[in-house]
Amino acid sequence: MSRWLALMAAVLVPLTSHGMTLLNDSALDLVYSQAGISINPDVTLSIHVDVIAWGDEDGLEPGPYNPWGIDTGPGYIGVKDLRIENVRVRLRTDPNDHYGGYDAATMCKPMTIDVGTRTAGDTSQTFVRLAPGALQVTAEEAGFTVTLGSQP
Repeated sequence: MSRWLALMAAVLVPLTSHGMTLLNDSALDLVYSQAGISINPDVTLSIHVDVIAWGDEDGLEPGPYNPWGIDTGPGYIGVKDLRIENVRVRLRTDPNDHYGGYDAATMCKPMTIDVGTRTAGDTSQTFVRLAPGALQVTAEEAGFTVTLGSQP
């Protein structure tokens, strides 16, 4: 048993003795860095919505924007029973994907989020840059019904 303890101590002591070294201010003055987030999505989902509708609850009244001169009640247009199955969003990585001149070997980019501050004169502006990357969106099946009516 004592041999095992000695062996474990011999292995672990070198691993713990190589700690990080603190940098002083003059050494930190020479360090430059950039940070951001790279996102490599691969998401699959199914979407089901009963009703999406938009319209006009008071209809069309006679006036300058009604060339027909008629008074109407409310009217809506919408999509009913929207169903999109197995939607997949991921990076475009297929080497055979050349749609629109795309080349996965040179153009495959992750989604990125970067934050920076720019100073011009006496003012500075902080901004967020969102880059969608090169995404591929596919779905196995989709369906919906377009509806018109007096109620959403």
